[in-house]
Amino acid sequence: MEHKELYSGLNVQQMNVHDIVVQSVIEKKGGLYFVYGAGGTGKTYLYKTILSRLKSEGKICLAVASSRIASLLLLGGRTAHSRFSIPIDLNDQSTCNIHQGTHMTELIKKTSLIIWNEAPMDHRNTFEAVNRSLKDIMRFNDVHSHEKPFGGITVLLSGDFRQTLYVVLKGRREDVVQASINKSPIWKSCQVLVLTENMRIKDSTSFTEWVLALGDGKLPTISLEGEEDSCWIVIPDDLLIPISADPISSIVSSIYPDLINKYKDLEYLRNRGILTPTNQTVDEINSYVLNVIPGEITTYLSYNSICKASRKVFDQDMMFHVEFLNSLKFPGLPNHELHLKIGIPIILLRNINPSAGLCNGTQLIVTQLAPLVIEGKIITVSNIGTKVFIPRIIMTSSDPKWPFA
Repeated sequence: MEHKELYSGLNVQQMNVHDIVVQSVIEKKGGLYFVYGAGGTGKTYLYKTILSRLKSEGKICLAVASSRIASLLLLGGRTAHSRFSIPIDLNDQSTCNIHQGTHMTELIKKTSLIIWNEAPMDHRNTFEAVNRSLKDIMRFNDVHSHEKPFGGITVLLSGDFRQTLYVVLKGRREDVVQASINKSPIWKSCQVLVLTENMRIKDSTSFTEWVLALGDGKLPTISLEGEEDSCWIVIPDDLLIPISADPISSIVSSIYPDLINKYKDLEYLRNRGILTPTNQTVDEINSYVLNVIPGEITTYLSYNSICKASRKVFDQDMMFHVEFLNSLKFPGLPNHELHLKIGIPIILLRNINPSAGLCNGTQLIVTQLAPLVIEGKIITVSNIGTKVFIPRIIMTSSDPKWPFA
């Protein structure tokens, strides 16, 4: 009944993908598919429809995603690394930490479909590791499994190559391209299925058309004088914020109009966000907004120390004093001083309790500030409106620049 209702809401393109994938599963043909579509083209709705059809027939489907926040959009979703025990440090010969004779191998042998959301965000070695492991596991069911991608299990990847790709630390453009899934040998076996109809915005706007053209590389480029080899894109004036003496104030007032009166409105906060290219700009904007919102600032200080297991430098406790450690800034970690107010939005940086909605990327509103714990209300994805507690936790950096953790 649920599937019938969901299926009736599919457009022609979605129905085509649905029928191809379901037929592949029912006929046990296997196959690798990639649903390519921009945000708003109904990929999540399509997955839900496919899962409802196959699960109603008693078939086992595994739904995974490249990030925890994306996995929450899928019924029973988990991160791919968690589901398939993918190693953190990967190379082109890696395999998953799944052993024969375990419950996980038995689950995989009975699996009919794997849906992998936001696939472009993972390194190609991630998919190749899963591919090797599934081929090895499925050889007990099919002696020809080594000839089929993912051992003959139907796999549906999805995402948008115009969005964030896998981040190669200090890598050049060619490094990012080579790390992508479409540069893997597996891609030769992949059938690409495209979704183009935007289900969120029925009436196309100049902005959405411009963004899609930008992602497809269809916008005209110009070269500045003295930079003949450069390619610049002219951004339309109606998409730009006018230059002012205080650019941060202009950005905040444009994205968050009437902030002082609306900062408690959850819908107002949920539908807005400011993206920046550097963490330094993030700190400047956050500091400005924090001073605009009324209330008393509470400051939390980190307890910085060198991990006792780090022995790469002799007498490192004497070489790296606490004052120096407090001055360091690492990507993915908060600074030494964390300034908060009741009522401001915050973003979680770690997977604390995914089942309760506390994972990397979850947005919350601060409701109480205690010395060792922060109370917040979830405002995005799952468990919206639930009050949760964020305790002090140990966070370490793996930045290779420093000889310690």
